[in-house]
This record gives sequence, C-alpha cells and structure tokens, in this order.
Amino acid sequence: IIMIAGVLLISKNDANQNFSTYFLIAAIALFLFLFIALQKVSLEINDMSLVYTNIFKTQEISWKEVSKTYIKYRQHGKSGSHYWYFETWDGRKLRFRISLFSRNNLQAIADALLSKSKAANIDERIIRMAEGKFPWYVF
Repeated sequence: IIMIAGVLLISKNDANQNFSTYFLIAAIALFLFLFIALQKVSLEINDMSLVYTNIFKTQEISWKEVSKTYIKYRQHGKSGSHYWYFETWDGRKLRFRISLFSRNNLQAIADALLSKSKAANIDERIIRMAEGKFPWYVF
C-alpha cells in the first residue's frame, strides 16, 4: 500500500488526480478492513467446547459432539489453503484456516481433541500434531 501511495503521489496529471485520490482512499480502507478482520479471528479451548470467532460469526462445538476431524486442502482461484474441519454427529461443521494460528496453538487444539473427544474419528495428521510432529505445509 505504501508503494501504491507513493506512485499515486508522484503522478502529476490533474485529470487522473481525482481518480488517484479515490483509489488511494479505497486501498487504505480495504487494508484497514482486512487488518481488523484478521485481528478478530480467535480460537478458545475450554473444558466443554471449542469456540471459533471471526468478524462475522462465532461457532461453538462441544468436544462430546465431535464425530470426525480432519485437515483438507481447499482450492480457491489460483491458490488454496489448508483447513481443519470438525464434524458433529448431527452433521454440523466447523472449519478454520490453519495458517492463521501458530504451531503451539494447533498443538494445544489437537491435544485437547485427543483427550476430550474419545469417540471421534481423528485424522492421523492431527494425532501427529498433538505429538508435535507437523506436516511441512503448516508454518
């Protein structure tokens, strides 16, 4: 964004000056929105459930309700991300992007899942994550 601002400030053409100003304001507003949205993403682990919160919604899944959990790669456009899915016995799903959280946080979630969701079908990668052995694509 700083580079865009610099390029727009260097331009001397009066006809494009209004466009440049509006574009700069829109770029800064988009940056601020994305920054605030990423700051609102959180995971809370407690004795009864896992609570995922983002800027739009809050989802909670009880540890006893988890029937299946796995990591899946989702392609969107030219790129993709790895998501951690939690499915319940009644078909509800919770998912979150694993790149938004540190390895320590992911290990804590995997450890809590193993200890509190005994009946769940747990992906082998998640079991290894609880032991501290992460796949190469989790930074």
